[in-house]
Amino acid sequence: MDNRRERNKTATGRLFEVDMFHPEDAEGIVRIFRSVYGDGYPIKIFYDPKALTDANENGDYYSIVARNPDGCVIGVHHLYRSAPHRSLYEWGVGLVLGDYRGKGVSGAIGRHVAGVVIPDRGMDAVFGESVCNHVHTQKMCA
Repeated sequence: MDNRRERNKTATGRLFEVDMFHPEDAEGIVRIFRSVYGDGYPIKIFYDPKALTDANENGDYYSIVARNPDGCVIGVHHLYRSAPHRSLYEWGVGLVLGDYRGKGVSGAIGRHVAGVVIPDRGMDAVFGESVCNHVHTQKMCA
């Protein structure tokens, strides 16, 4: 299984790296969820660093993160099991910190997911749902 990292620049020239989840990323993912949703996001695993780490270790979740040069998580997408078939994953729950939105972070994560993560893990199928109030995810799904 290849764990390739991709270095990228935002539209304004800020560097960031896209990579698979590391346990030290869990707190950063919690921070992003709190910055966007407060404590109101309905899937509570995103507020529990240990549960998120365990889910990544056992393959129920794959969190793909973007980190700035200081190692802070600035964006994340997830592949997760939401169906009985163990090789079928849903792609979703993507967030980017406010200061980095509109600068290509989510697109870079998406390209890494599609070009590296899905093929490297031999998933049978991946699907996603674009929610009605997120035009960006509708465009990504298209």
